[in-house]
Amino acid sequence: MTRIGAWALALGLGFASPAAALPAPQDVPQAPELTGESGRIEAGQALLNDAKYSQALEMLKSAVADKAFGRLTAKDKYLAYRSLAQAAFNAKDYDIAAAASGHVCDFPDATDQDWQQRLDIAAARHDADDALTTLTKLAEAWPGDLPQLASRFVLFIVHSAPDQRHGE
Repeated sequence: MTRIGAWALALGLGFASPAAALPAPQDVPQAPELTGESGRIEAGQALLNDAKYSQALEMLKSAVADKAFGRLTAKDKYLAYRSLAQAAFNAKDYDIAAAASGHVCDFPDATDQDWQQRLDIAAARHDADDALTTLTKLAEAWPGDLPQLASRFVLFIVHSAPDQRHGE
């Protein structure tokens, strides 16, 4: 009997190979702590996309706080902080949102959208200093974006700024 014939006979009689006794990969339980920080970040982003902001916030905070977070690539850290800022902002946890947005804007690849999100967060926190810093950065790096910014940001900053009329 050939090898092929023997395998065919074994399969036909219901004999299974030793590998068949192992669970299929999808049968192995997948927990966020087993899939690593990138897994938790992706899970947090999925919750964010599903508008489950408080759950996303907790998942992303745990990923960022993990000691292994420091070993992630710069791109993964950027995306994690960006998602954390958005989740925190939508969950109305503006202090966490501000801290995460600050990290996002520290990355050299931060976009005008990242800085606009920081401006939204600064306004929500009534933080005129950060709003002014952020608006200045937007004006310097992306002057074409200024007309699309809501005038409320400019008015918020002007009304919140200290009186500068007489050198005070």
